[in-house]
Amino acid sequence: MALAWRAAPRVAARLALGRRGIASCIDPSVGLTEDQKEFQKVALDFAAKEMAPYMAEWDEKEIFPVETMRKAAQLGFGGIYVKPDVGGSGLSRLDTSIIFEALSTGCTSTTAYMSIHNMCVWMIDTFGNEEQRRRFCPSLCSMEKFASYCLTEPGSGSDAASLLTSAQRKGDTYVLNGSKAFISGGGDTDVYVVMCRTGGPGPKGISCLVLEKGTPGLSFGKKERKVGWNSQPTRAVIFEDCVVPVANRLGAEGQGFSIAMQGLNGGRINIGAAHASVLLAREHLTVRKQFGEPLANNQYLQFGLAEMATRLVAARLMVRNAARALQEGREDAAVLCSMAKLFATDECFLICNQALQMHGGYGYLKDYAVQQFVRDIRVHQILEVWSQTFCFPSFTYNQGVWYYPCLLPVVSEPCENAVLHRFNWSELTPLGLWGRTLGLQTENSQFLLEGMPFRIFGGSMHYFRVPREYWEDRMLKMKACGLNTLTTYVPWNLHEKERGKFDFTQNLDLEYVYKRGGPIIAVQVENEYGSYAKDPNYMTYVKMALLKRGIVELLMTSDNKNGLSFGLVEGALATVNFQKLEPGLLKYLDTVQRDQPKMVMEYWTGWFDNWGGPHYVFDADEMVNTVASILKTGASINLYMFHGGTNFGFMNGALEADEYKSDVTSYDYDAVLTEAGDYTSKFFKLRQLFSMIIGQPLPLPPMIESKASYGAILLHQYISLWDVLPPLLQPIKSELPVNMENLHLNDSTGQSYGYVLYESVIFGGGQLHTRDHVRDRAQVFVNTVYVGELDYNTVELSIPEGQGFRQLRLLVENRGRVNYGLALNEQRKGLIGDVFLNKTPLRNFKIYSLEMKPAFMKRLVPQGWEKGVVFVNGQNLGRYWKIGPQETLYLPGPWLRRGGNEIVIFEERTAGRIIQSVDIPYLGRTQYVD
Repeated sequence: MALAWRAAPRVAARLALGRRGIASCIDPSVGLTEDQKEFQKVALDFAAKEMAPYMAEWDEKEIFPVETMRKAAQLGFGGIYVKPDVGGSGLSRLDTSIIFEALSTGCTSTTAYMSIHNMCVWMIDTFGNEEQRRRFCPSLCSMEKFASYCLTEPGSGSDAASLLTSAQRKGDTYVLNGSKAFISGGGDTDVYVVMCRTGGPGPKGISCLVLEKGTPGLSFGKKERKVGWNSQPTRAVIFEDCVVPVANRLGAEGQGFSIAMQGLNGGRINIGAAHASVLLAREHLTVRKQFGEPLANNQYLQFGLAEMATRLVAARLMVRNAARALQEGREDAAVLCSMAKLFATDECFLICNQALQMHGGYGYLKDYAVQQFVRDIRVHQILEVWSQTFCFPSFTYNQGVWYYPCLLPVVSEPCENAVLHRFNWSELTPLGLWGRTLGLQTENSQFLLEGMPFRIFGGSMHYFRVPREYWEDRMLKMKACGLNTLTTYVPWNLHEKERGKFDFTQNLDLEYVYKRGGPIIAVQVENEYGSYAKDPNYMTYVKMALLKRGIVELLMTSDNKNGLSFGLVEGALATVNFQKLEPGLLKYLDTVQRDQPKMVMEYWTGWFDNWGGPHYVFDADEMVNTVASILKTGASINLYMFHGGTNFGFMNGALEADEYKSDVTSYDYDAVLTEAGDYTSKFFKLRQLFSMIIGQPLPLPPMIESKASYGAILLHQYISLWDVLPPLLQPIKSELPVNMENLHLNDSTGQSYGYVLYESVIFGGGQLHTRDHVRDRAQVFVNTVYVGELDYNTVELSIPEGQGFRQLRLLVENRGRVNYGLALNEQRKGLIGDVFLNKTPLRNFKIYSLEMKPAFMKRLVPQGWEKGVVFVNGQNLGRYWKIGPQETLYLPGPWLRRGGNEIVIFEERTAGRIIQSVDIPYLGRTQYVD
């Protein structure tokens, strides 16, 4: 089309000349009826008198202009396409588009919110029953109350059908849990139209509920700081056990997705901003002179103005055509709306941006309105389904995406296949793997790599928590975020499960150190030992053990502020861990070591979840602001975690401060990437930050892998544990109880994980008392009858009386070993001492080891779903437990086979028959980290 315009320069020139010429060509009243022209004039006058004079002030001071909008409501603009019997104006969608276009010439941001408010009222009017319509609509149409639309979530974005906010029905109410992101009006509005999941996965499981401000459990995140749209507040909306009457549901269960999509067909109109920008550009070109002549005489600028006008008229026609289709109920209405959004959103932004360009340097000043139009409509390209998302082809679900692995354990190397960005230091890339001599060093408060300054921008990913097939994908995402270094833990308890037997194969494949041809440029002597610090010789011993075994790279230690001075060892660089940057914290490093580079080894991007607790999240903006503050000091940084992954098997661990808390199976951690490796808002905010610091373009982020849902899986067989003992396992006989680690198993190295079943013969009943010798949780059975549970909090249990001799059975679970703090050396599991019945210690035990190794699991078939462990094709996915917060287990695609797949569940308690497969995770109700 640009060539066509250039082929008729005289026409274009005549179009650009004269105030009336272009104004008449872009006249928004062309083709309208007299009634439409009348209310368009009312809207234009209101925008010019009540909005435009205050637009800049609302933007600068972030004022939500409630009273101005109430004045607009008096003109009928609070419920434009809502039926008149509940206070609406009863106009058509075409009429609505005309009004919003006119209003947005005065303030695009405020008009955008009014369009959202109108959409919410229309939803209630259209899909609500008579009681709902008359309860909500009148006060909303008058804008006595304001409404917000709650669809977008942190993890779903444009994929609305994958939302996670859940509403569980209990009688005549729903219990709502979850959170919504980027909600216009959030916290300042009165009514919230919420899309939530009441059924299974996908769009058919979504319903629509209406909540009122003040509902217990309804809270809001902090007010977002935005580039534009500053006259409307934006916050996260959080639901924590919100009890909502079923009477507040719009439409039927499962109709919510349809309601949401029909509401969005109207979209947010930005034609008015483009129209105003064209007029502003025309005025500026007429007044501004260069070389003694008005800029309006410049033929190049005339062509540009003509092009803008053409784009504007084309966009307006598409919007109005879609509006007509919508009001007529045509079958192609949804498609035409999408086409109009795609075209008008992009074209109108180009118009506003070109208008700013025509203003030159003045366009960049806040004294000129054109810059605000640019900022305010930029967000429409993100909100209106994101044009990139709209233009992508659809992808069918599959079992996962397979990648060639490229491992970067501990810290990345400067090699061709590494995830690395090194400030254009391509000359440092070694010509051969064995040509490395200096490695990573410290000198004059900075790092050097092969003698050249090197600043570490790192991210943590634990290779044992991520299937090997996904390593390359996750590292490419690190590179796309602007990181140049990868850090990882090395779990000795996985590499040496039995004394003297080492495993560095498959998912435990670990590379060589840098000076021997590998990527590892630094090694931690120990992690956070200063928080334990019971043995003053320990750190020196470990350091010498590393040196004797050929570790020649830079050595480090890592502790939080309180443990920093206790975890030092001579010859190793001290680094610090934290989440909140306290004043003087980085300078504190100078008190323990002089003239050394400052390194934040673990900047915690999220936090652990514990069974029975919430899913912790850490505010993205607060996190990025802290990272920026750290980088401003010149320090190096490592993001813990960049990608958490999954605690497959029994690798979840635990925390113990005031009480013992075991970690959940998911290691999502609210990290930069999700448990499944998908992007979060943290990724894109960090990518922007690192891009500015590095000063050059970053690689494009890899595409997200699709997820699959296989629906419900019906199980046909089960077998009780009691039916396979003792044929399946031979017991260890012992007079006294023996803890898990001291069982005579695995070449005398004991048992590390899983369960241990203790059996003893009793006569009669009474009080069973553990004296706190159960680690960590025991289910108690008399013969095969369940009696109760014992743990840290419950140490006593009544055993019912019975006839003759009976078997007392304690199935003891190792829920996870504490991996931080003063309790590190107290991690013995099973029964760690005597258990008493009527003050008499039990004796003569049969002890069964249930390690859940593949050989054992091959003989078991599942039973139910209250608490247990899931295995798929021999791979241990980890624990599940109904107390939450986690309700789904992550199954990597590469672990599935073509054709048949074997699922085995070790269930402790309640019988069940169905496994539900979903393509979105549920990690529990969220709670922000303090």
